[in-house]
Amino acid sequence: MSFKRRFFCIAACAAMLLGLSTVASANITGSGCIVSGVAGQTAPLSVAAFTAGCTAAGAGNSFTFAGPANDILNFSQTTGTATPTNFLASNTPTPVVCVGAGCGVVGSTNQQGCGAAGTCLSTWYDFHYVVGTAGTVTFNITHDDGIVLLNSRLGTLINSAGPTSAALSTSGPVTLAVGDVIDLLYDECCSLPATLQGALPNEGTTVVPEPTSIVLLGGVLFGVGAKLRRRLKLS
Repeated sequence: MSFKRRFFCIAACAAMLLGLSTVASANITGSGCIVSGVAGQTAPLSVAAFTAGCTAAGAGNSFTFAGPANDILNFSQTTGTATPTNFLASNTPTPVVCVGAGCGVVGSTNQQGCGAAGTCLSTWYDFHYVVGTAGTVTFNITHDDGIVLLNSRLGTLINSAGPTSAALSTSGPVTLAVGDVIDLLYDECCSLPATLQGALPNEGTTVVPEPTSIVLLGGVLFGVGAKLRRRLKLS
């Protein structure tokens, strides 16, 4: 193989590897809905149950976390109107965008208020992300009320589904792999306070191609190759 052909083969491989090795921030996304029922209802035990419950409720929302510290959940609402919008806005330090019918007030100033049987309202949330970096971690989540933590490969990591006062639930050491899907299902039920605090680790980076860097590298390599070609012709 000629020098020129070898050079351009190496250049093509380098450009491809650069694109595959670029990293970018990942976000936690989510959705939720307001579900009517009876006092004592619990968080959904699976993503399928969550989806079915929210579909039946007919009012959903979506939200996303953006920013450098988007793996930290720090919700603590003790006063005010317990709408999904207010609950999501109580998270610090990362802002949340919430859109859709489930973000508004639905028939009550306190959406988690419980009266007679059949009048309790819960707000269900699914906090969802794909693991971007592998590692062994422990999930420590303080919650009021129920949570279920799921890993697409390992199954249920935490099952504390019933309404409760603020409590700490721990997963134990878990070895996460790149590409694992994590879902934290949360049910704020029955009255304030509403608490959900803890980290959802290893969501921070994901491998993606970056076209701009590939183009820049390709331009540099093309220029170098053209210069070498001219030198070869002169020699």
